[in-house]
Amino acid sequence: MAKRPDYIPEYQFKELLKYWSSDKLQRSSEINKENRKKLMDPHTAGKTSFAVIRNELEKTKEPVSLKEMFVATRSRKPGRAYKHSDENTTSKIAEMEKIETQQSVDGSQSVDAFSSVMGPEHLGRLRLYGRGVTKTTLKGKVGHFMSTSNATNDTVQEMQERIRKMEEQIEEQKRTIRQEITAYVIAQLQRAGLINPNILATLSILSLEEATSAPQAANQLIRRPSTGSNNQGGELEVGDKSDEDLT
Repeated sequence: MAKRPDYIPEYQFKELLKYWSSDKLQRSSEINKENRKKLMDPHTAGKTSFAVIRNELEKTKEPVSLKEMFVATRSRKPGRAYKHSDENTTSKIAEMEKIETQQSVDGSQSVDAFSSVMGPEHLGRLRLYGRGVTKTTLKGKVGHFMSTSNATNDTVQEMQERIRKMEEQIEEQKRTIRQEITAYVIAQLQRAGLINPNILATLSILSLEEATSAPQAANQLIRRPSTGSNNQGGELEVGDKSDEDLT
């Protein structure tokens, strides 16, 4: 109880000590200790996620190789004491660097240094990418999978394609609406007997550009009363006056 943190109430801390000392938890703790000893090349990243580490490395070099991620997540801080030796990890890093040096001399990049030392990838999540990352979440593989920046570029291109298709759909809807409005205006003029039936066939085959100016065309085609037939049969131009005195 002397080491009880101030933010934990006393009665809760007593229950926690009771739980920690239970036989069930002690057995589970011993199993976990043995499993921990079997872990090879444990990382030293602590609470920092691999995604954050990879992002920092990509600021100076892209793409980041698996070997570079392995070194970055296994490096030990100078002057800090560790429970276990990292001799095994250090020897593997040296072997990877030897492979890279030989490839640099030969001018060949056909072999991935990390996979050569640590073995190929297995089914499930990928190593050195953090939790939840699988082969299906990364596209392409040339020595190792594409960097996250390339995946982001693919997403941007996909969004741009979607926007382009949406704009095309909007334009098509606009054309349809204009055609429907033009057809409605013509139908109303025809029903009111204000449009010459002889030109309906011409209006029906108007192009889209012509259809947008159909109200002007319809204005010119409105039947107007003639001067000699008492408002029947002829067309009267705008501004004309009948000879008949209507007063």
